[in-house]
Amino acid sequence: MSKTNDIHTSIEDLQVSFAASGDTAIFEKLYLLLYRDLHRFAFSIIKSQHIAEEVVSDVFVQLWKKRASLPEIKNLRVFLYVAVKNLSLTYLYKAKKQKVCWIEEYANGTDIQVTTGNSDELLIAKELSGSLQKAINNLPDKCKAVFKLVKEDGLKYAEAAKVLNLSIKTVENQMGIALKKIATAMKSYRHV
Repeated sequence: MSKTNDIHTSIEDLQVSFAASGDTAIFEKLYLLLYRDLHRFAFSIIKSQHIAEEVVSDVFVQLWKKRASLPEIKNLRVFLYVAVKNLSLTYLYKAKKQKVCWIEEYANGTDIQVTTGNSDELLIAKELSGSLQKAINNLPDKCKAVFKLVKEDGLKYAEAAKVLNLSIKTVENQMGIALKKIATAMKSYRHV
């Protein structure tokens, strides 16, 4: 069974257990299992670590308050991604309306790590990681959102389509565009 399927099964199990018992320990496990990916997704929209943390926390507070309706949710992971997206967009709308500006450094967890080897290999790996991140950041917004949900967060195309309110075909097309653009940007790193 793949890692993604294990996560989905675990989320479903925790959802059922939490809905039945309201146990805070189960809720905490659910929170810990999903927080990192949801935070990364919120950050990709808002570009603020602090506000992304606030968004995800607010979504989980709402989940706690509405725990009685958990059995009605078919796919909790997608439900939470949609909630995070909507709340993130609400924050952006309010910030734009109030002319608020957040400035933070972008720190993504997709660094390529080399644990052994000489300093040349470490330098190459760091340069490669930076170039890859730059290629991802230069993708068009819709393309970048699809790529991050599928490749970084492990969502299936259908799940990403629901989160972004797109058709599955659009998600497939955007992934194709993303992969071509990244491949073109990374062409200089291919070994002959």
